[in-house]
Amino acid sequence: SAVAKTIKRYKDTGSHEDSPRKGRPRVTSAAEDKFIPVTSLRNHRLTAAQIGDQVNATQSSSSRHISATSVKRRLCEIAARKPLIRTGNKQKRLVLAKEHKEWTLDQWKYVLWSDESKFVIFGSNHRVFV
Repeated sequence: SAVAKTIKRYKDTGSHEDSPRKGRPRVTSAAEDKFIPVTSLRNHRLTAAQIGDQVNATQSSSSRHISATSVKRRLCEIAARKPLIRTGNKQKRLVLAKEHKEWTLDQWKYVLWSDESKFVIFGSNHRVFV
């Protein structure tokens, strides 16, 4: 089992970590791996290509070129995701919840909940299937 293999590896090597595998070496250095997410957090509107250009600009006459794909991979490694809800919207939701804290179930029955989805009740939604 995986547990038995991990215990055996620890007894043999003194570490639970896997041994290094073969494969193409990374294009980015450890410093660049740290620079990419920091740059992304500082300016959320930068594309992967723009972040790659910034990384390439900081290199001192290196022949290496870091592509947008490499930047995307590094951001994926740290599981970079946009926040599910923005800070301003969080605060607005909290204010709404505090304002309506005392509402009864009957009052909530008259609220139409919507998540900005489009509903077509009559007519066409103008989609054409070929």
